Amino acid sequence: MRVRVELKSDRPVTIDIAYNYIIQAFVYRNLSKETAKFIHDKGYIHEGRRFKMFTFSKIRYNGNTGKMDKVQRKITFYDSFSFCISSPDDDFINELIQNIFKNNLRIGGYSLTVKGIDVFNYKDLDKYIVNNRLLVKSISPIFVHTTDSDNVDHHLSPLGENFSSFVRSNLINKHCAFYKKYPSDDRFDIKVIREDRLKAVTDYYRKDIAEPYKCYYGQFEITGSKDLLKLAYKAGIGSRNSQGYGCVEVLDR
Repeated sequence: MRVRVELKSDRPVTIDIAYNYIIQAFVYRNLSKETAKFIHDKGYIHEGRRFKMFTFSKIRYNGNTGKMDKVQRKITFYDSFSFCISSPDDDFINELIQNIFKNNLRIGGYSLTVKGIDVFNYKDLDKYIVNNRLLVKSISPIFVHTTDSDNVDHHLSPLGENFSSFVRSNLINKHCAFYKKYPSDDRFDIKVIREDRLKAVTDYYRKDIAEPYKCYYGQFEITGSKDLLKLAYKAGIGSRNSQGYGCVEVLDR
């Protein structure tokens, strides 16, 4: 299930450009203590790998209702703003929605109210999967990395030869962790649709992080088994999904 949350304040809201951790904190604050503790401290485990099994988009706002100050590295919202939260766990999203309506909402120290909530189930996703193919675009940048034998972290490009295999392996691990079984069909591939629309960004999960992530916005063709295509859409593509990376939406063409 996926939810789009639109929030508003009675005064301008100014937060750091590196705001992913603020949205992540908003998610955890609007879960029960038990659910938040499980997701944060444990999550879904497969072969020692832990997965939170949720992702979220970057903040969206109308062009005339927000202003970015690149010098001060701040962004100010003068009206409402929205973001999507997605998970294969419907109970997680339902609990989040219920608590958003009940709780006093805060982001970055600002009190907020709900302007609107749109809920999307995944029943309509099948109509976009044609011949085991789904077209998507990133609504938060996709981050994929690997660590070598010297414990050096490498951030992978969608144009690199190993990118697709690492995304596939990551999705299979997520499937095993969440559904407690290996997918019956493990085919998966991801390709950039248009290289001229692929945008590399250096993104900070939070402003005090030592090393930023090199990640990518773009339009992608994902092919393979329906189970893995749907999981990529629900849980996110690549790494650090619960930090706000790898959230995609259907590219309706």
